[in-house]
Amino acid sequence: MHPILQGRLRLVIYLVLWIGIGKMLAILLVSLQPHALGDVLLFLTPLTVFYAYVCLSAWWVCRANPLATTPPPRIVAVTLGASALASLLWVMLAAVWATVLNRAAHVPPDRVAMARDLGILGIAGVVLY
Repeated sequence: MHPILQGRLRLVIYLVLWIGIGKMLAILLVSLQPHALGDVLLFLTPLTVFYAYVCLSAWWVCRANPLATTPPPRIVAVTLGASALASLLWVMLAAVWATVLNRAAHVPPDRVAMARDLGILGIAGVVLY
C-alpha cells in the first residue's frame, strides 16, 4: 500500500497541497487570458484531485527503479515515459471534462484558449509528476 494512503491525515494533507497546486494553475490560466476565475476553478479542481491520485503511481515507478542500482538512462526514460503517459491521461480527461462543463454548466469554450490551456496542463502534468 502507498504510504500516503496508510493514514487519513497524510491523505488530507496531500490533497490540500494538490488543491493549492490547482489554484496556482487556475491563476496561471486566468493570467494568460481573461477567464472567469469561478469557471476555471470549476474546471481545474476535480482534475487536480484526480491527478493527485494519478501521481501516487510515481512511488511504484521509483520503487521499481532505485537510484542506486538502475542505470541513469533507464531512470530518465522510465520517469519521462511515466510522466508523459500520466500527463496525457490528464489532458484527455480535461478535454472530456471541458465538454461536459460546456454542455451541463454552459461554461463557454474558446477553442484557441482551450487548446492552449490543455497544452499548459500537459506541460504542468509532466513537471508535477
